[in-house]
Amino acid sequence: MLILDKMKDDFLATTSHELKTPLHGIIGLSQTLIDGSPDLVTPAQKENLELICSEAKHLNDMVSEILDFSKISAGKADLFLEYTKAEEVGSTVVSLFSSEAEKKGITLKLECGYVPIIIADRKRLRQVLINLVGNAIKFSDGGTVTITIQPKDDRGVRILVCDEGRGIDTKDLDRIWDPFVQAEDSDTRIAGGTGLGLAISKNLVELHGGSIRVESESGKGSRFIVDLPESPGARGISRRRVEKAHDITAVKQDVRFVSHEKETNTLAQLQSFTTARILAVDDDEVNLRVMKGYCDVAGYEFITATNGHEALEILATQDIDIVLLDLMLPGISGYEVCKKIREDTKTRRIPVIMVTAKDTTTDLVRGFITGANDYITKPFNREELLVRIENQLAIKQMLEAERSIIRELRTESEGHENLYRRSVDMKQMTSQMLAWERLIRDDMEIARAFQDRLMSHHRNVPGVETYVYYRPLMNLGGDIYDIIEVRPGVLRVFLADATGHGIAASLNTVKILSEYSSIKEVMQTPEEVLNFLNHRFIELYRDYKIIFTCIIADIDIAHGKLSLVSAGHPQSYLLSGNEVTPLKPRGPIICLSSIFEYRQVVMPVNNRDLLIFYTDGLLELIDSQYRGAADSGFDALKVLEERIASINKANSLEEICKSFVAGAESLSTTRNRGSDDITIVALRKL
Repeated sequence: MLILDKMKDDFLATTSHELKTPLHGIIGLSQTLIDGSPDLVTPAQKENLELICSEAKHLNDMVSEILDFSKISAGKADLFLEYTKAEEVGSTVVSLFSSEAEKKGITLKLECGYVPIIIADRKRLRQVLINLVGNAIKFSDGGTVTITIQPKDDRGVRILVCDEGRGIDTKDLDRIWDPFVQAEDSDTRIAGGTGLGLAISKNLVELHGGSIRVESESGKGSRFIVDLPESPGARGISRRRVEKAHDITAVKQDVRFVSHEKETNTLAQLQSFTTARILAVDDDEVNLRVMKGYCDVAGYEFITATNGHEALEILATQDIDIVLLDLMLPGISGYEVCKKIREDTKTRRIPVIMVTAKDTTTDLVRGFITGANDYITKPFNREELLVRIENQLAIKQMLEAERSIIRELRTESEGHENLYRRSVDMKQMTSQMLAWERLIRDDMEIARAFQDRLMSHHRNVPGVETYVYYRPLMNLGGDIYDIIEVRPGVLRVFLADATGHGIAASLNTVKILSEYSSIKEVMQTPEEVLNFLNHRFIELYRDYKIIFTCIIADIDIAHGKLSLVSAGHPQSYLLSGNEVTPLKPRGPIICLSSIFEYRQVVMPVNNRDLLIFYTDGLLELIDSQYRGAADSGFDALKVLEERIASINKANSLEEICKSFVAGAESLSTTRNRGSDDITIVALRKL
């Protein structure tokens, strides 16, 4: 059975690739023509192209629906759970269908007051509502379609989708939940479709531990009722999160959208790398033409290869800035090609973006393990591809700039034979330094934008309170942190300190954050994440000397458990009652040992307990404040422990963190304020 199950999974993955690849080509080429010069197509031709693109997207949705149902039926569908506002999901669906409803003369309404926040898969809940609202509009010729979201007695949520359409005959009420079944007669039915929407919706609702039913009569409209619990109770559900946190403050009356203004402004700050040379590797000519059309718009030089061996030959003979690599290639797979790219000293630093229709978690993790920098699934739009390319080129430029500056400074530091030669060289050095200053300033702006986008801090997590004191020595620091609810009820804290100071350490943090962000919500335990990062940086970035300390801690709020792993980071502290416990898991700094296996320590955390994590800049600050003291055996760590032991636990976390750096903000000299970035993360279990 296991072998047959594996064969079925492989068949579905291959089928997905073979069906979605040509659809991706149709959509991409049509969109390229539509977005191209207005002189190339007439208005009538543009209308036809838009119809082709729309129908291709519809067919792609149907293929996805069939494959989705196969996964669900086989028990292979994962729920990516997070705290979810059902009213926000409903508002998104109303926005999606508003124009379609208007065309049919249908009034589409959303009614909701205060409803509790539930733990659910936001994407799957949206899929259920899209199926129900889409059917309501499809089988109505006017009237009103209403989505009502209200609380249930057991702290769950009830969602009602009501229409005034044709209704369902009583004899068909049970069979509409069967796959590939539609209530209308196949010879006379008005609406098309696969007949899988309700079957998928029923399975997804039941995966959440909920129920769905319908009340309807022919000619009198329909009323679908979805009941969802506060949290799924089914076993075997993967509780991994794949999206950024949303603000989960309860909304009393009107529905509000999460603002993405900050992200949009950040993207606007990123540079364009229009001189980049891109190698696209794909055995499908249509896919290559689609990607070429997208890249031509951005001004990239576009080179193609139809198999892995050809790609490796091009990489060996030409200068390539980035590789777009399909996974399924003849002769040698994309995974093997990526591995060979990382093994070659000439090509190991080239960013690789996996481009494929295979979108399972296993494929994603395998791609990262073999050395991929990013991952994009077909079909994708132009904006998504170009943003991912820009991101990787920006990171590559910053790393190369750092290496170039270090190399040139070493060259310039060598002695000169005579005074005249030295004066000429000094003038050239001055000009070069001005150019470097401009380059560094631009790179720092890019790096700052990336840091803002990649560092997260989920503040509204039930059962826990957090605060971060963050004081970089420069505008861009070498300390980085990330605090997310990695799955419902489990908070993950990541704190890292890039070795060295100044620009080099600051730029390195961008790559550290990028690599951590790619796997932080996929891997289940802190030790798993840390071992992956260590091997990753040894294999890919040893030449860049990206060495850093870090700690990763998972706090299981419901079970009162702390799992902590460290890579050469200063010890953390647990303050429970009046007892202070140092936490110092054994482990070397990242990128120093390829054979060491990091192991996490696990210990209980009780209500009102405090956890303190920090970077070594705090110890340097304490040392600078006491420098010159009569006691030659002064120990900054001992002073810190005394400050922790004297904490007034009734104080706020902000007050506690600032007490550790008391007096530092008012000191005028850098010497007395320390010479390193300072980050303190305080956490209290409620």
